[in-house]
Amino acid sequence: MLTRPRVVVLSLPKSGTYLVGEILRRLGFHQTFFHLRPDSLDAYDRERFVKGKRNTSPDVFVECPIEQSVKLVRSGEFAAGHLACTDRTKAAFAPFKVVHARRELRASMVSRFRVFVEKEPESLDLSGGLRPALVVAMKTWGANHVETARGIAGWLGLPGVIGLTTQEIKAIDGSGVTRIASGLGVRVNDAADLLHKTLDTWTPTKSNESFGFEDAWSEDAERMFQDLGGTDANEALGFGDDTSDLEQIYKTAS
Repeated sequence: MLTRPRVVVLSLPKSGTYLVGEILRRLGFHQTFFHLRPDSLDAYDRERFVKGKRNTSPDVFVECPIEQSVKLVRSGEFAAGHLACTDRTKAAFAPFKVVHARRELRASMVSRFRVFVEKEPESLDLSGGLRPALVVAMKTWGANHVETARGIAGWLGLPGVIGLTTQEIKAIDGSGVTRIASGLGVRVNDAADLLHKTLDTWTPTKSNESFGFEDAWSEDAERMFQDLGGTDANEALGFGDDTSDLEQIYKTAS
């Protein structure tokens, strides 16, 4: 029996991290519940990883350099992170298969905001509506989100990296699942069925789609997005940035 690879999911937040994880699980890979950072490791108790219990914080936080934490991921297992592509991380993940997930940057911001609205509304002031609340939220984490996007974009196109957009992962014909399986050297009998079951599975940050992109985005949000350097980061991720037609951005937000 061939040894299965070690896998890491490196993604932009809210681009399908848990979705890819569920696909990997259904392909026979084991979830470590590790979230990798450059100098620390977050670990989640698998017993809390059940429907209705979103893990807002890790159960275990360990100061541990990435060079050491990757050793905890064994053959046939996977971990995840939002790590930038640097000489250090490339060296750490050299023995791994990398699955890279990305999404149009505005859409990922709205999706991130939606999770807080649905899961932690007490953390937001929604008295004035969704649009001003999003702008306030972007003041808190927008710069970090854009910086993360710049770092994640560096993995795009590297040899051996299995790169997909959120929309490609969700392709109803299962072509995204097939690409992941092929890149990892495993077989999948019915990729479309596997995807369907995956999309029906609860994950900790899965949205109820309680509102759309256009309900939350505004001219103020767009100005802040551009001031934060979102346009350049978006292009680095491989997405065009023609704001005269946001129809495609609306579609990628769902």
